[in-house]
Amino acid sequence: MRVECWKYVVFVYRRDQGGQFISYRKLEQWLNATACQIQKCATWQQLRQLWLAIEADYKKYEKQYQEQSYQFLSNIWIKHWRLLWSEPESAAGFG
Repeated sequence: MRVECWKYVVFVYRRDQGGQFISYRKLEQWLNATACQIQKCATWQQLRQLWLAIEADYKKYEKQYQEQSYQFLSNIWIKHWRLLWSEPESAAGFG
């Protein structure tokens, strides 16, 4: 097996199956890093801006996402949105 990493893609070559590209969006490390970025947002404005970027990426590369990954990120986002809105200074945009 040979593995090569490029900017946004992992290429895996197996002798028995040949080569195939694997999107980083299917890697658990990417999913966890994205969830971490969601949880680091200090204001609802930052959180909304990040979600708009995630949504745009999802729409453009939907086939590279696993359905449970998108749902996982959505759930993390909703929980953090509720947390930020429950804090008066953050909800007002002063956080």
